[in-house]
Amino acid sequence: MKRFAILAIMAAFILGTVAMASAVELKARGAWRAHANWTDNLNYQDADNTDGDGQSEDDFNVKERARVWFDFIANENVKAVLGLEIGNFRWGQPGAADLSSDNPGIIKVKHAYLDFNLPETQINVKAGLQWVELPSAFGSNIFGGDVAALVTTIPVNEMVSVVAGWARPYDKYEEDGNNSRNDETDIAFLVVPVKLDGVALNPFFAYAWIGKDSGLPADNGDGGYSNLPAGLTFEDDSSAWWAGLNFKVTMFDPIVIDGDLNYGKVDADTTGDDVDVAGWFFDLAVSYKMDMMTPQVFFVYSTGDDASDLKDNDYGRFPVYYTEVFAPTTFGFAGSSFTYDSEIGAYASGLWAVGFALRDIKFVDKLSHEFILMYARGTTDKDAVDDGYLDDSTLTTKDSLWEVDFNTKYQMYENLAAIVELGYLKANYDEDLGTRGDNYKDDAAWKVSVGVTYNF
Repeated sequence: MKRFAILAIMAAFILGTVAMASAVELKARGAWRAHANWTDNLNYQDADNTDGDGQSEDDFNVKERARVWFDFIANENVKAVLGLEIGNFRWGQPGAADLSSDNPGIIKVKHAYLDFNLPETQINVKAGLQWVELPSAFGSNIFGGDVAALVTTIPVNEMVSVVAGWARPYDKYEEDGNNSRNDETDIAFLVVPVKLDGVALNPFFAYAWIGKDSGLPADNGDGGYSNLPAGLTFEDDSSAWWAGLNFKVTMFDPIVIDGDLNYGKVDADTTGDDVDVAGWFFDLAVSYKMDMMTPQVFFVYSTGDDASDLKDNDYGRFPVYYTEVFAPTTFGFAGSSFTYDSEIGAYASGLWAVGFALRDIKFVDKLSHEFILMYARGTTDKDAVDDGYLDDSTLTTKDSLWEVDFNTKYQMYENLAAIVELGYLKANYDEDLGTRGDNYKDDAAWKVSVGVTYNF
Protein backbone atom coordinates (compact mmCIF):
# COMPACT_ATOMS: atom_id res chain seq x y z
CA MET A 1 0.00 0.00 0.00
CA LYS A 2 2.83 2.37 0.87
CA ARG A 3 4.55 1.57 -2.41
CA PHE A 4 1.30 2.24 -4.28
CA ALA A 5 0.92 5.61 -2.56
CA ILE A 6 4.45 6.62 -3.58
CA LEU A 7 3.77 5.59 -7.17
CA ALA A 8 0.54 7.59 -7.16
CA ILE A 9 2.29 10.69 -5.86
CA MET A 10 5.01 10.34 -8.53
CA ALA A 11 2.40 9.90 -11.27
CA ALA A 12 0.53 12.97 -10.07
CA PHE A 13 3.73 14.99 -10.06
CA ILE A 14 4.64 13.88 -13.60
CA LEU A 15 1.14 14.57 -14.92
CA GLY A 16 1.15 17.96 -13.22
CA THR A 17 4.49 18.83 -14.77
CA VAL A 18 3.27 17.82 -18.22
CA ALA A 19 0.12 19.91 -17.79
CA MET A 20 2.14 22.91 -16.67
CA ALA A 21 4.58 22.50 -19.54
CA SER A 22 1.75 22.33 -22.05
CA ALA A 23 0.74 25.86 -21.03
CA VAL A 24 4.14 27.19 -22.11
CA GLU A 25 5.46 27.07 -25.67
CA LEU A 26 9.15 26.22 -25.87
CA LYS A 27 11.27 27.41 -28.79
CA ALA A 28 14.96 26.77 -29.30
CA ARG A 29 17.44 28.74 -31.39
CA GLY A 30 21.17 28.54 -31.60
CA ALA A 31 24.50 29.42 -33.20
CA TRP A 32 27.21 26.76 -33.51
CA ARG A 33 30.64 27.02 -35.08
CA ALA A 34 33.89 25.07 -35.48
CA HIS A 35 36.97 26.42 -37.23
CA ALA A 36 40.66 25.77 -37.84
CA ASN A 37 43.09 28.70 -37.72
CA TRP A 38 46.53 29.11 -39.24
CA THR A 39 48.15 32.32 -37.95
CA ASP A 40 51.57 33.88 -37.66
CA ASN A 41 53.23 37.00 -36.23
CA LEU A 42 50.14 38.11 -34.33
CA ASN A 43 52.31 40.54 -32.37
CA TYR A 44 53.87 41.78 -35.66
CA GLN A 45 57.14 40.17 -34.64
CA ASP A 46 58.64 36.92 -35.90
CA ALA A 47 59.54 34.80 -32.87
CA ASP A 48 62.64 33.61 -34.73
CA ASN A 49 63.87 37.18 -35.13
CA THR A 50 66.69 37.83 -32.69
CA ASP A 51 65.36 41.35 -32.23
CA GLY A 52 61.89 40.03 -31.41
CA ASP A 53 60.30 39.53 -28.04
CA GLY A 54 61.39 35.91 -27.76
CA GLN A 55 57.79 34.70 -27.49
CA SER A 56 56.71 31.75 -29.62
CA GLU A 57 53.14 31.08 -30.69
CA ASP A 58 50.99 28.22 -31.91
CA ASP A 59 50.55 28.66 -35.64
CA PHE A 60 47.67 26.17 -35.82
CA ASN A 61 44.71 25.50 -33.58
CA VAL A 62 41.09 24.40 -33.83
CA LYS A 63 38.30 26.00 -31.82
CA GLU A 64 34.59 25.58 -31.39
CA ARG A 65 31.69 27.25 -29.66
CA ALA A 66 28.01 26.40 -29.24
CA ARG A 67 25.30 28.80 -28.14
CA VAL A 68 21.68 27.83 -27.62
CA TRP A 69 18.74 29.90 -26.44
CA PHE A 70 15.44 28.60 -25.07
CA ASP A 71 12.37 30.84 -25.21
CA PHE A 72 9.70 29.85 -22.69
CA ILE A 73 6.66 31.61 -24.17
CA ALA A 74 3.54 31.93 -22.01
CA ASN A 75 1.74 34.20 -24.49
CA GLU A 76 2.49 37.09 -26.85
CA ASN A 77 3.18 39.34 -23.85
CA VAL A 78 5.27 37.13 -21.56
CA LYS A 79 8.30 34.95 -22.07
CA ALA A 80 11.51 33.94 -20.32
CA VAL A 81 14.81 33.47 -22.13
CA LEU A 82 17.66 31.18 -21.12
CA GLY A 83 20.88 31.19 -23.13
CA LEU A 84 23.73 28.71 -22.65
CA GLU A 85 27.24 28.77 -24.11
CA ILE A 86 29.74 25.96 -24.49
CA GLY A 87 33.23 27.20 -25.37
CA ASN A 88 34.88 29.03 -26.95
CA PHE A 89 37.43 26.27 -26.35
CA ARG A 90 40.48 25.00 -28.17
CA TRP A 91 40.59 21.35 -29.18
CA GLY A 92 42.87 19.62 -26.71
CA GLN A 93 42.57 22.45 -24.19
CA PRO A 94 43.30 21.05 -20.69
CA GLY A 95 40.14 20.66 -18.62
CA ALA A 96 37.87 21.60 -21.50
CA ALA A 97 38.52 19.56 -24.63
CA ASP A 98 41.44 17.27 -23.90
CA LEU A 99 41.21 13.49 -23.84
CA SER A 100 38.38 12.17 -21.61
CA SER A 101 37.51 15.67 -20.50
CA ASP A 102 33.99 16.14 -19.11
CA ASN A 103 34.48 19.54 -17.56
CA PRO A 104 31.13 21.23 -16.78
CA GLY A 105 33.02 24.48 -16.26
CA ILE A 106 32.97 25.17 -19.98
CA ILE A 107 29.15 25.43 -19.91
CA LYS A 108 28.18 29.00 -19.08
CA VAL A 109 24.93 30.87 -18.63
CA LYS A 110 25.04 33.54 -21.30
CA HIS A 111 21.54 34.99 -20.94
CA ALA A 112 18.78 34.61 -18.36
CA TYR A 113 16.07 37.26 -18.45
CA LEU A 114 12.35 37.93 -18.40
CA ASP A 115 10.79 39.63 -21.42
CA PHE A 116 7.25 40.97 -20.98
CA ASN A 117 4.88 43.79 -21.87
CA LEU A 118 3.10 45.77 -19.19
CA PRO A 119 -0.65 44.95 -19.11
CA GLU A 120 -2.76 46.76 -21.71
CA THR A 121 0.30 48.52 -23.15
CA GLN A 122 3.10 48.03 -25.68
CA ILE A 123 5.71 48.95 -23.07
CA ASN A 124 8.30 46.18 -23.08
CA VAL A 125 10.52 45.25 -20.13
CA LYS A 126 13.57 42.98 -20.15
CA ALA A 127 15.05 42.12 -16.76
CA GLY A 128 18.06 39.91 -16.18
CA LEU A 129 21.30 38.84 -17.82
CA GLN A 130 21.02 40.02 -21.44
CA TRP A 131 22.82 41.64 -24.35
CA VAL A 132 23.02 45.44 -24.06
CA GLU A 133 24.64 47.67 -26.67
CA LEU A 134 24.50 51.38 -27.38
CA PRO A 135 23.46 52.36 -30.94
CA SER A 136 26.22 52.22 -33.54
CA ALA A 137 27.01 51.68 -37.21
CA PHE A 138 29.79 49.06 -36.92
CA GLY A 139 29.14 47.89 -33.35
CA SER A 140 29.36 50.08 -30.29
CA ASN A 141 32.73 51.65 -29.53
CA ILE A 142 31.49 52.54 -26.02
CA PHE A 143 29.52 49.74 -24.43
CA GLY A 144 28.38 46.40 -25.79
CA GLY A 145 28.22 43.07 -23.99
CA ASP A 146 26.28 40.60 -21.85
CA VAL A 147 25.33 42.25 -18.58
CA ALA A 148 22.72 42.10 -15.82
CA ALA A 149 20.31 44.88 -16.70
CA LEU A 150 16.81 46.28 -16.70
CA VAL A 151 15.79 47.69 -20.10
CA THR A 152 12.43 49.30 -20.87
CA THR A 153 11.20 50.21 -24.36
CA ILE A 154 8.34 52.69 -24.55
CA PRO A 155 6.69 53.33 -27.95
CA VAL A 156 5.54 56.95 -28.22
CA ASN A 157 4.11 56.82 -31.73
CA GLU A 158 4.96 55.22 -35.08
CA MET A 159 8.09 57.35 -35.42
CA VAL A 160 9.44 57.77 -31.89
CA SER A 161 10.17 55.46 -28.99
CA VAL A 162 12.17 55.71 -25.79
CA VAL A 163 14.60 53.09 -24.49
CA ALA A 164 15.69 53.51 -20.88
CA GLY A 165 17.99 51.11 -19.10
CA TRP A 166 20.13 50.45 -16.08
CA ALA A 167 22.91 47.87 -15.93
CA ARG A 168 25.13 46.67 -13.11
CA PRO A 169 28.36 45.34 -14.65
CA TYR A 170 30.12 44.85 -11.31
CA ASP A 171 29.26 44.36 -7.65
CA LYS A 172 32.48 43.12 -6.12
CA TYR A 173 31.28 42.10 -2.64
CA GLU A 174 27.93 40.63 -1.62
CA GLU A 175 28.37 41.88 1.93
CA ASP A 176 30.39 44.83 3.17
CA GLY A 177 31.33 43.16 6.45
CA ASN A 178 32.78 45.68 8.87
CA ASN A 179 33.52 48.11 6.07
CA SER A 180 31.26 50.43 4.18
CA ARG A 181 32.32 49.71 0.62
CA ASN A 182 31.31 51.47 -2.57
CA ASP A 183 32.05 48.39 -4.64
CA GLU A 184 29.41 48.67 -7.35
CA THR A 185 29.61 49.95 -10.91
CA ASP A 186 26.36 51.05 -12.56
CA ILE A 187 25.50 52.37 -16.00
CA ALA A 188 22.25 54.13 -16.88
CA PHE A 189 21.38 55.00 -20.46
CA LEU A 190 18.64 56.67 -22.47
CA VAL A 191 18.08 56.21 -26.20
CA VAL A 192 15.39 57.96 -28.26
CA PRO A 193 15.07 56.14 -31.62
CA VAL A 194 13.44 58.31 -34.28
CA LYS A 195 12.31 56.80 -37.61
CA LEU A 196 11.57 59.32 -40.35
CA ASP A 197 11.00 58.79 -44.05
CA GLY A 198 14.41 57.63 -45.25
CA VAL A 199 16.26 58.58 -42.06
CA ALA A 200 16.74 56.79 -38.72
CA LEU A 201 18.25 58.68 -35.78
CA ASN A 202 19.37 57.24 -32.43
CA PRO A 203 20.48 59.97 -30.03
CA PHE A 204 21.61 58.60 -26.67
CA PHE A 205 23.15 59.47 -23.33
CA ALA A 206 24.87 57.11 -20.89
CA TYR A 207 26.21 57.72 -17.39
CA ALA A 208 28.37 55.41 -15.28
CA TRP A 209 29.01 55.43 -11.52
CA ILE A 210 32.30 53.74 -10.59
CA GLY A 211 32.57 52.89 -6.92
CA LYS A 212 35.96 53.52 -5.36
CA ASP A 213 36.10 49.93 -4.05
CA SER A 214 34.99 48.28 -7.30
CA GLY A 215 38.57 47.84 -8.48
CA LEU A 216 37.82 49.57 -11.78
CA PRO A 217 39.30 50.24 -14.18
CA ALA A 218 42.56 48.74 -12.91
CA ASP A 219 41.08 45.32 -12.06
CA ASN A 220 38.20 44.93 -14.49
CA GLY A 221 39.12 41.44 -15.71
CA ASP A 222 37.75 42.14 -19.18
CA GLY A 223 40.65 40.94 -21.24
CA GLY A 224 41.65 44.37 -22.46
CA TYR A 225 38.29 45.35 -23.88
CA SER A 226 38.38 48.68 -22.06
CA ASN A 227 40.83 51.53 -22.60
CA LEU A 228 40.24 53.34 -19.30
CA PRO A 229 43.65 54.04 -17.71
CA ALA A 230 44.80 51.08 -15.62
CA GLY A 231 46.71 51.07 -12.37
CA LEU A 232 44.52 53.60 -10.59
CA THR A 233 43.72 53.57 -6.87
CA PHE A 234 40.48 55.42 -6.26
CA GLU A 235 40.21 57.85 -3.39
CA ASP A 236 36.52 58.49 -3.99
CA ASP A 237 33.74 57.42 -6.32
CA SER A 238 34.27 58.32 -9.96
CA SER A 239 32.00 58.86 -12.93
CA ALA A 240 31.89 58.71 -16.70
CA TRP A 241 29.41 59.85 -19.32
CA TRP A 242 28.88 59.60 -23.05
CA ALA A 243 26.59 61.41 -25.48
CA GLY A 244 26.15 60.47 -29.09
CA LEU A 245 24.12 60.25 -32.26
CA ASN A 246 23.86 57.19 -34.46
CA PHE A 247 22.22 57.70 -37.84
CA LYS A 248 21.24 55.78 -40.96
CA VAL A 249 20.13 57.48 -44.20
CA THR A 250 18.28 55.36 -46.78
CA MET A 251 16.45 58.09 -48.71
CA PHE A 252 19.05 57.87 -51.50
CA ASP A 253 18.53 54.13 -51.96
CA PRO A 254 20.47 52.19 -53.26
CA ILE A 255 23.01 54.48 -51.53
CA VAL A 256 22.96 53.98 -47.74
CA ILE A 257 24.85 56.19 -45.26
CA ASP A 258 25.63 54.99 -41.73
CA GLY A 259 27.50 56.87 -39.05
CA ASP A 260 28.17 57.83 -35.44
CA LEU A 261 29.29 60.94 -33.61
CA ASN A 262 30.17 60.36 -29.94
CA TYR A 263 31.80 62.22 -27.08
CA GLY A 264 32.88 60.69 -23.78
CA LYS A 265 34.40 61.90 -20.52
CA VAL A 266 35.69 60.17 -17.37
CA ASP A 267 36.41 61.92 -14.06
CA ALA A 268 38.48 59.68 -11.79
CA ASP A 269 39.14 60.89 -8.24
CA THR A 270 42.30 58.99 -7.36
CA THR A 271 44.98 59.03 -4.73
CA GLY A 272 47.47 61.59 -5.95
CA ASP A 273 46.50 63.61 -9.00
CA ASP A 274 43.01 63.25 -10.42
CA VAL A 275 42.73 61.60 -13.83
CA ASP A 276 40.56 62.97 -16.61
CA VAL A 277 39.81 61.15 -19.85
CA ALA A 278 37.87 62.93 -22.59
CA GLY A 279 37.68 62.49 -26.35
CA TRP A 280 35.69 62.16 -29.57
CA PHE A 281 34.76 59.29 -31.84
CA PHE A 282 33.37 59.50 -35.37
CA ASP A 283 32.70 56.96 -38.09
CA LEU A 284 30.97 57.07 -41.45
CA ALA A 285 30.18 54.41 -44.04
CA VAL A 286 28.68 54.94 -47.50
CA SER A 287 27.41 51.83 -49.29
CA TYR A 288 25.99 51.35 -52.79
CA LYS A 289 23.91 48.21 -53.11
CA MET A 290 24.21 46.54 -56.50
CA ASP A 291 22.83 43.26 -57.84
CA MET A 292 26.10 41.35 -57.49
CA MET A 293 27.95 43.29 -54.77
CA THR A 294 27.81 46.24 -52.38
CA PRO A 295 30.80 48.60 -52.62
CA GLN A 296 31.48 50.55 -49.42
CA VAL A 297 33.86 53.26 -48.29
CA PHE A 298 34.29 53.95 -44.57
CA PHE A 299 36.15 56.30 -42.29
CA VAL A 300 36.88 56.03 -38.56
CA TYR A 301 38.37 58.66 -36.27
CA SER A 302 39.11 58.50 -32.55
CA THR A 303 41.08 61.07 -30.58
CA GLY A 304 44.36 60.11 -28.94
CA ASP A 305 46.58 61.34 -26.11
CA ASP A 306 48.76 64.45 -26.10
CA ALA A 307 52.12 64.34 -24.32
CA SER A 308 51.76 67.79 -22.79
CA ASP A 309 48.38 66.85 -21.28
CA LEU A 310 49.65 63.53 -19.94
CA LYS A 311 51.93 65.48 -17.63
CA ASP A 312 48.76 66.49 -15.76
CA ASN A 313 47.13 63.03 -16.04
CA ASP A 314 44.76 64.29 -18.73
CA TYR A 315 44.09 61.70 -21.43
CA GLY A 316 42.75 62.85 -24.81
CA ARG A 317 41.68 59.37 -25.90
CA PHE A 318 38.04 58.56 -26.48
CA PRO A 319 36.99 56.52 -23.41
CA VAL A 320 35.77 52.98 -24.10
CA TYR A 321 34.05 51.33 -21.14
CA TYR A 322 33.68 47.79 -22.54
CA THR A 323 33.05 46.43 -26.00
CA GLU A 324 33.85 43.43 -28.14
CA VAL A 325 31.86 44.18 -31.28
CA PHE A 326 33.40 47.07 -33.24
CA ALA A 327 33.66 45.38 -36.64
CA PRO A 328 34.50 47.31 -39.84
CA THR A 329 37.12 44.64 -40.72
CA THR A 330 37.53 40.92 -40.04
CA PHE A 331 41.15 40.69 -38.84
CA GLY A 332 42.23 43.99 -37.36
CA PHE A 333 38.83 44.55 -35.76
CA ALA A 334 36.10 42.21 -34.50
CA GLY A 335 34.18 41.39 -37.70
CA SER A 336 35.24 37.75 -38.05
CA SER A 337 32.57 35.07 -38.29
CA PHE A 338 34.61 32.88 -35.97
CA THR A 339 36.20 34.90 -33.20
CA TYR A 340 36.23 38.26 -31.43
CA ASP A 341 40.02 38.13 -31.18
CA SER A 342 41.15 41.13 -33.20
CA GLU A 343 44.65 42.20 -34.17
CA ILE A 344 44.21 45.98 -33.80
CA GLY A 345 41.66 45.72 -31.01
CA ALA A 346 38.05 45.13 -30.06
CA TYR A 347 37.49 48.88 -30.25
CA ALA A 348 38.90 51.93 -32.09
CA SER A 349 40.90 54.19 -29.81
CA GLY A 350 43.66 56.65 -30.67
CA LEU A 351 43.58 56.13 -34.43
CA TRP A 352 42.01 57.12 -37.70
CA ALA A 353 41.32 54.72 -40.55
CA VAL A 354 40.00 54.82 -44.08
CA GLY A 355 38.81 51.74 -45.90
CA PHE A 356 37.23 50.34 -49.03
CA ALA A 357 35.18 47.16 -49.09
CA LEU A 358 33.24 45.05 -51.53
CA ARG A 359 30.57 43.36 -49.44
CA ASP A 360 28.31 40.46 -50.43
CA ILE A 361 29.95 39.71 -53.80
CA LYS A 362 27.76 37.14 -55.57
CA PHE A 363 28.50 35.61 -58.97
CA VAL A 364 27.35 32.07 -58.21
CA ASP A 365 24.27 30.93 -56.31
CA LYS A 366 24.97 30.19 -52.62
CA LEU A 367 28.54 31.50 -52.91
CA SER A 368 29.52 34.99 -51.69
CA HIS A 369 32.77 36.87 -51.09
CA GLU A 370 33.98 39.92 -49.21
CA PHE A 371 37.04 42.07 -49.88
CA ILE A 372 38.31 44.73 -47.43
CA LEU A 373 41.24 47.12 -47.69
CA MET A 374 42.04 49.50 -44.82
CA TYR A 375 44.77 51.97 -43.90
CA ALA A 376 45.05 53.20 -40.29
CA ARG A 377 47.26 55.69 -38.48
CA GLY A 378 47.58 56.72 -34.84
CA THR A 379 46.25 59.97 -33.38
CA THR A 380 48.35 59.91 -30.20
CA ASP A 381 51.24 62.38 -29.99
CA LYS A 382 54.57 60.66 -30.75
CA ASP A 383 56.13 62.40 -27.73
CA ALA A 384 53.78 60.45 -25.47
CA VAL A 385 55.89 57.37 -26.31
CA ASP A 386 59.18 59.17 -26.78
CA ASP A 387 58.95 60.77 -23.33
CA GLY A 388 57.90 57.51 -21.65
CA TYR A 389 54.30 58.39 -20.76
CA LEU A 390 52.91 55.49 -22.84
CA ASP A 391 54.49 52.17 -23.80
CA ASP A 392 56.18 51.38 -27.11
CA SER A 393 53.19 49.51 -28.57
CA THR A 394 51.03 52.66 -28.61
CA LEU A 395 50.02 53.67 -32.13
CA THR A 396 51.20 57.27 -32.65
CA THR A 397 50.93 59.81 -35.45
CA LYS A 398 54.21 58.37 -36.78
CA ASP A 399 52.87 54.79 -36.96
CA SER A 400 50.55 53.17 -39.48
CA LEU A 401 48.89 49.87 -40.43
CA TRP A 402 47.69 48.23 -43.63
CA GLU A 403 45.04 45.51 -43.61
CA VAL A 404 43.70 43.31 -46.41
CA ASP A 405 40.92 40.75 -45.93
CA PHE A 406 39.29 38.34 -48.36
CA ASN A 407 36.50 36.09 -47.11
CA THR A 408 34.37 33.45 -48.83
CA LYS A 409 31.08 31.95 -47.68
CA TYR A 410 29.36 28.91 -49.20
CA GLN A 411 25.79 28.44 -47.98
CA MET A 412 25.65 24.65 -48.20
CA TYR A 413 22.19 24.44 -46.67
CA GLU A 414 19.69 26.97 -45.37
CA ASN A 415 21.26 26.93 -41.90
CA LEU A 416 24.76 25.59 -42.57
CA ALA A 417 27.58 27.62 -44.12
CA ALA A 418 31.25 26.91 -44.88
CA ILE A 419 33.49 29.96 -44.47
CA VAL A 420 37.09 30.77 -45.36
CA GLU A 421 38.69 33.95 -44.00
CA LEU A 422 42.04 35.30 -45.19
CA GLY A 423 43.66 38.24 -43.40
CA TYR A 424 46.90 40.19 -43.77
CA LEU A 425 48.05 43.09 -41.62
CA LYS A 426 51.35 44.98 -41.90
CA ALA A 427 52.42 47.49 -39.25
CA ASN A 428 54.91 50.29 -39.77
CA TYR A 429 56.12 51.60 -36.40
CA ASP A 430 58.65 54.43 -36.09
CA GLU A 431 61.64 52.58 -34.66
CA ASP A 432 63.22 55.78 -33.32
CA LEU A 433 60.48 56.34 -30.72
CA GLY A 434 60.79 55.25 -27.10
CA THR A 435 62.83 52.10 -26.65
CA ARG A 436 61.58 50.37 -29.80
CA GLY A 437 64.86 49.92 -31.63
CA ASP A 438 65.49 48.28 -35.00
CA ASN A 439 63.00 45.79 -36.47
CA TYR A 440 60.31 46.74 -33.94
CA LYS A 441 57.05 45.00 -34.92
CA ASP A 442 57.98 45.07 -38.58
CA ASP A 443 56.77 41.57 -39.57
CA ALA A 444 53.36 41.12 -41.19
CA ALA A 445 50.60 39.30 -39.34
CA TRP A 446 48.37 36.93 -41.25
CA LYS A 447 45.62 34.39 -40.72
CA VAL A 448 43.75 31.66 -42.56
CA SER A 449 40.54 30.49 -40.89
CA VAL A 450 38.42 27.65 -42.28
CA GLY A 451 35.23 26.51 -40.61
CA VAL A 452 31.50 25.97 -40.56
CA THR A 453 28.64 27.80 -38.86
CA TYR A 454 25.18 26.42 -38.09
CA ASN A 455 22.43 28.87 -37.16
CA PHE A 456 18.87 27.89 -36.46
